[in-house]
Amino acid sequence: MNTPLSSSWRQWPPLMQVSLASLWRNKWASATVTLCVMLVVLVLLGFLAMADGYQRSQRNTGATDVAVMLAEEATSEPGSRLSREQVSLLAAGPGIVQRDGQPLASAEFSMTVAVARGERGRQNFNLRGMDAQGLALRGGLQIVQGRLFTPGRNEIVVGRRLAAQGDELAPGRTVRLAGRDWQVVGLYALDASLFETEAWADVGAVQAAYGRQGQFQSVRAQLAGPDTAASLATLQQYVAQDNRLKLSVQTERQFFEQQASGTHNLLVYLGWPLAAVLAVGTVAGTLNTLSITVQARRRSLQVLNLLGYSSRVVALCVLSEALILSLLGALCGTVVGWLAFDGVHGVTVGSGFTSVHFDWQLAPGSLLAAIALALAVGALGGLLPAWRVLNSRQGAAA
Repeated sequence: MNTPLSSSWRQWPPLMQVSLASLWRNKWASATVTLCVMLVVLVLLGFLAMADGYQRSQRNTGATDVAVMLAEEATSEPGSRLSREQVSLLAAGPGIVQRDGQPLASAEFSMTVAVARGERGRQNFNLRGMDAQGLALRGGLQIVQGRLFTPGRNEIVVGRRLAAQGDELAPGRTVRLAGRDWQVVGLYALDASLFETEAWADVGAVQAAYGRQGQFQSVRAQLAGPDTAASLATLQQYVAQDNRLKLSVQTERQFFEQQASGTHNLLVYLGWPLAAVLAVGTVAGTLNTLSITVQARRRSLQVLNLLGYSSRVVALCVLSEALILSLLGALCGTVVGWLAFDGVHGVTVGSGFTSVHFDWQLAPGSLLAAIALALAVGALGGLLPAWRVLNSRQGAAA
């Protein structure tokens, strides 16, 4: 029985009431589909929350008016090596703020070190050597307990987040690093929490302890204003024209965004395939559930045919049932995922195998992506049962 399209759409609202009642009568089967979709959404949101949180922690880290210079082939500080000659040439470069006749630049050296954490084993963290210029380049620096390290001594100040992981790095404690005792003399806090996972000491003391005198890994410099972009371009041109300076030059913000991209992509690439595998199973479950439901409603479908309902409308209602169940699972999954994942404190491994602390965060785009995946699951699971209804009705009419 063929019915005009406009008439078919008029038949859809009252018939959907029958479909909704059918979903309630088969509530256990409907709940199974909804829970499966919810599981798919939760798995995807878990990985996306980690990826979004890590990327946000790195993207909001670093200043746009501070340049970071590394060896050209290096992708991170642990893989960079700078000589004293290169540091001197960089300090004389254009585009850098001069203060009291001296460039506001900091040559820094860092090492990945480990400290015992009781029953939790050992934890890696970054021990950074710097001088007074390096401290001046850390905007918003506050000493929340104790004092700064004294140049030339084996003293360290520890980031607030790093110290919060245990009492081993609390002010007043002594830690053994490179065969030497280091006194923890203070705790510091910064606007960017990522920087609070390091320990700082005098650059000369760190170099001497590890036998790396005259060796550096990075140089940070304050770009001259008001047009810091022009200052950065001038500094990049200066570096490119000197064959002795085979270095990369970028802002601190750009450097941390680049560091974040690899881990972010890894988490996303893990989350989507795993969610896709679960989605395939959910599609099969949805298809079987709706097929059984349609088979059990054969008589009622025949009655609808005698009452003049279009086969297109009945098939559309079957597909709508699948989409409703999927949407319900998606909404439940996003609510549970938001409550369970957003703001959770996470730890991952950064460059140099150091621990990076960050907070999971669910971005609106991730929530929409999870809902879209759930609706795709519902559409795929409902297409075959709807197609069967459409063909059976058309065959009966013929």
